[in-house]
Amino acid sequence: MMLSRGGRTAAGSTGLRAAERRTDRRRGGTVAAALAAASCLVACAACAADDILDNAVHDRTRDYLRAVAEGRPPDAYHGDCDGRRNPAAHDALAEEGGGFGFALTGSVESGDRADVNVSVTGRDGTPTPYVVDLHREAGTWYVCAVTRGSVDLGGAG
Repeated sequence: MMLSRGGRTAAGSTGLRAAERRTDRRRGGTVAAALAAASCLVACAACAADDILDNAVHDRTRDYLRAVAEGRPPDAYHGDCDGRRNPAAHDALAEEGGGFGFALTGSVESGDRADVNVSVTGRDGTPTPYVVDLHREAGTWYVCAVTRGSVDLGGAG
């Protein structure tokens, strides 16, 4: 025998609540899946940017900037640069203060020359664009200059 409660049978009411719970679980699962997918896309995009800027030019630029940020002498990173050697190239970064942070934002390479766009965040917390100019000598990349600003990458990354 079914008991009536507000025009519905007890069995019907229980069945309806169970269906509502299943629907709520499905909605929650859909939202969770969408959030997980969005998180993965953001994480994958960040990985892709790191993968793109990962070759000898970028490694040399990172090593150079780490040395300057940590106050170590960057002399080992300077080359002859076709007679335009600038051992004080890192002076352009002096106003950023020691311990600055940086991110490589793009680069263009042509033969034995390369320019790497870098965003440097100094003690004031404001990111500032710089260009690191490199030249390859005997198979090794060397820093020739660091200047404020950025270069047009012409569609390159």
